[in-house]
Amino acid sequence: MKGFSSIMGSEEDVFIGNSLIHFYAECGDLDYARKLFDEMLERNTVSWTSLICGYDSRNMRKEAVSLFFEMVATGIKPNSVTMVCVISACAKLKDVALSERACVYMITTLVPKIQNKIKFV
Repeated sequence: MKGFSSIMGSEEDVFIGNSLIHFYAECGDLDYARKLFDEMLERNTVSWTSLICGYDSRNMRKEAVSLFFEMVATGIKPNSVTMVCVISACAKLKDVALSERACVYMITTLVPKIQNKIKFV
C-alpha cells in the first residue's frame, strides 16, 4: 500500500488519500499518515480530521490540537467529528488554555451557524 504515496489533486485522489491517511492512522503508523497528508495537493475536512483523530487516539494530543489550529488557519472548516476529537484531546491533556481556545472557536464560529439554521426551520 505504501506505493500509493503520490497523491494528485482530483476529487477521487482526495478520497483515496483520505482513506489511506485514515488507514495508516488507525494502524498506528502516524508518521506515514502524516507523510501522505503532507504530500496531498488538495485536502478537505476529512483529510485533516483523519489525522487529528489519529493523533488523539494514539496519545499524541498536542499534535492533534496543533493540527486543528493549523486547519482552521488555512480556512478549512471542521465538522462535528473534528470537534469531538479536539475536545477529547484537550480534556486528556488537561490543558485549560487549549480547551478554552477550542471552545471559543466553536462558540464564535460554529454556534452562530447552528442558530441561523434553527431560525430557518
